[in-house]
Amino acid sequence: MQMKKVIFLICSYVLLPLLGFGQVKIMVGSEHPTAKGELQNFLKKNGELLLVYKKRGAIILQKFDSKLNLASQDMYEGFVVPFEVQLLCELNGRSLLFYSYCFDEFKKDLVLAYREVDFYKGKFKGEEHPASARL
Repeated sequence: MQMKKVIFLICSYVLLPLLGFGQVKIMVGSEHPTAKGELQNFLKKNGELLLVYKKRGAIILQKFDSKLNLASQDMYEGFVVPFEVQLLCELNGRSLLFYSYCFDEFKKDLVLAYREVDFYKGKFKGEEHPASARL
């Protein structure tokens, strides 16, 4: 019985200080307001992140730096309702957001369009460009 106490004390003095060194420190970015929309797509480049949210007739772009701090958040309105986000990709060194919508009320003319995104600023560049003829 006495021997068990001695072994326990020795282990306590040796192991307890080592437990303090084994703790993990986790760093996260500062708190930021969440986008009120449905997450559609994201693009990651050089440890930075661009999120695309869809909200009725609008798109919200959120840009995060490599430490997950919110760098920018912008809402772009005026999209034809209803529309669908199809793809966010890097093509020939350009970040492009592809989306589709019906041109008329009878939903016969489907339009595929894209807008260029400045990834590092987290903002759209220029206007909408048709990616195909109406289907």
